Amino acid sequence: MDVNNAPVIAGLKIRHFQGEGDYSKIATVLTASEAADQTERDVSAEDIANAYSHLSNCDPGRDMIVAEVAGEMIGYTRGWWENESFGWRLYKHNGFLIPEWRQKGIGQTMLLWMEKRLREIATTHPPEITKVFQVNVTQFQ
Repeated sequence: MDVNNAPVIAGLKIRHFQGEGDYSKIATVLTASEAADQTERDVSAEDIANAYSHLSNCDPGRDMIVAEVAGEMIGYTRGWWENESFGWRLYKHNGFLIPEWRQKGIGQTMLLWMEKRLREIATTHPPEITKVFQVNVTQFQ
């Protein structure tokens, strides 16, 4: 997998989503990240499975990456696109990182990878459409 500028951290691996075996790990990362940011959200593997079975304009196998250290998922980012009623196409992404792994360059690596991926997707869309990135960030510290 081509991930530029990943920090040198022993055991760090960036990989693509691997299917339903990742659901419980995603729920754990999401819950830990949201709790640290004081955005209480408790999700289960079943919640993730349900959400991922209804995704639009996103192929998690291609439009998502996962960060692991020593085989444990510590973060992920997922991207997709949506059409706005005023004619813009929004290229959206979200990412979550377990608090202990923040401020080490992992989040930035995932962000830059996702922006590159969304740009690739945008090149397949009609050039006359106005295209913009949208990301929401929550971090409490």
